[in-house]
Amino acid sequence: MKIKTMGASPLTGQIFQGTLNTEKGMWVGKKEDVTEQAVKSVAEHLLIKKTRYAYRMQDGKYVVLSHEIVDSLSDDFIAKAHQIR
Repeated sequence: MKIKTMGASPLTGQIFQGTLNTEKGMWVGKKEDVTEQAVKSVAEHLLIKKTRYAYRMQDGKYVVLSHEIVDSLSDDFIAKAHQIR
């Protein structure tokens, strides 16, 4: 079966959108790097919904997604900051 989906590459961490062959677990045809769009969309979603999400990993630990609004950034963030709204 083939489905349209998004997923992160286990090698590079890039987020791709495209068609996945669910039987083989492989991308088929053209896939597009949507990393910046996906990350920005999640940031906007968290900001609008004022919520957070937790996902359990295979090792039993959790990854938590949340947002934080600050007045200024530390030096390690300044070069990587993106514009929202």
